[in-house]
Amino acid sequence: MSRLFTRLTLSYIMISVMMVAITVVFSNFMIGGIFKKYESDVQSRKIDAVTADLVSGFEPALMGWKPETLEKIGRNALEHGIIIKVKDPKGNLVWSAYEYHGGVDADLVRNMAKSKERGETKLIESEFKIQIDNIVLGELQVNYYGTYYYNQNDEELVSRLNLMFLYASVLAFAVAVAIGLYMSREIASPVVRVTDMTGQIAKNDFKEEIKYDSDIYEISDLISSINYLSKTLENNRSLRKRMTSDIAHELRTPLTVVQSHLEAIIDGVWQPTPERLQSCYDEVSRLGKLVENLKKINDLDNGIFILDIKKFSLNELLNSIYLNFSAEFKKKNINFQLKQEKDITLFSDKDHLRQVIINLLSNALKYTSENGEVTMTSAENDGVISIAVADNGIGIRGEDLPFIFERLYRADVSRSKNTGGFGIGLTIAKYEIEALGGNITVSSVHGKGSVFTVTVPEKSG
Repeated sequence: MSRLFTRLTLSYIMISVMMVAITVVFSNFMIGGIFKKYESDVQSRKIDAVTADLVSGFEPALMGWKPETLEKIGRNALEHGIIIKVKDPKGNLVWSAYEYHGGVDADLVRNMAKSKERGETKLIESEFKIQIDNIVLGELQVNYYGTYYYNQNDEELVSRLNLMFLYASVLAFAVAVAIGLYMSREIASPVVRVTDMTGQIAKNDFKEEIKYDSDIYEISDLISSINYLSKTLENNRSLRKRMTSDIAHELRTPLTVVQSHLEAIIDGVWQPTPERLQSCYDEVSRLGKLVENLKKINDLDNGIFILDIKKFSLNELLNSIYLNFSAEFKKKNINFQLKQEKDITLFSDKDHLRQVIINLLSNALKYTSENGEVTMTSAENDGVISIAVADNGIGIRGEDLPFIFERLYRADVSRSKNTGGFGIGLTIAKYEIEALGGNITVSSVHGKGSVFTVTVPEKSG
């Protein structure tokens, strides 16, 4: 059992205990309050009943009550914990429970009230008019000991209610603990697996993937993020290895050529003819171009990028590029077309945009076979300019598409000088377009061709 699971479980149990305790205390408090109100209402009804009995027992002929009637009413009141005194309209005492049986019954009521654990020993006195239709028949004085004078039935009711809440609290605690255990497992299990996987990632092991379905959105999102992180790091590691291999190859080939040529000249095998020196110069130039492109990417990484934003016609720019490339496409017998909807004017860096388009057309020319087709189109929609270069050439494999804009990445693993450069052009193009506030995307089917689409805002910068 993991420490996280144990801590979560203990936390749920502690919270459950606290909630149950709060519920029990609050429920007990509420029962006391409700019972107070209930006893108060009962007491009021008892007093109303005594008053009604006195009204109904009044003898108009005597202008008062018969002694046996008062005795019966007073004795009945004592049985309900109420001590009464009855006076006539002039205030003269007619009957008193304190004098009935020598006050023994009244003392009994007092002693019963004081002996109760919940008893209220404070005597409460109230006076009421006994009247019919505004005719005062007399006065009733009532003494009782608060609202806590419980009888046996009341005590049993309170005990049963408390016992019921106790059973309900125990059941609620058990359910809360069960839910806590389930939630702890649901949270702890994927978190522990994520922790284990991050440990493997720290050891450069990116092969494992967490396969766990969680109903908790945050946990599911965390698992997806960790899996994506692992996959990304694995791809980056593969790219670094491939980039190192590519750089080594790009440097080794021209260096080997120059070294072999110079060794042959030094050993007297070859004469330093202009042709052989030119071959060495071409390879050195190739190295210089590679280093310059790598430096350019490093500058772009560091934010060293100067833009010259000016107003210009996109149609004129594309027409110029089209005319410059037409001859090369014609030599290869490729049908090259330019399609423009309307005259588009934009504020952007003309030179950077030109370089990006030239790079895309150069790739299209390079990877499209004879008798193929290449089309360059432009369009404008809601202030966004799009330029697309489509070909029906060799296309790009699906596994290469996500990395096509990575530096020194070439889908052509043969690395032949006749089919590709250094694998940097698309990386630089992506930097340049993003610096203009735009984006460059590619869609391709291997063996059927590719479409590179550049989008830039009408006003860059």
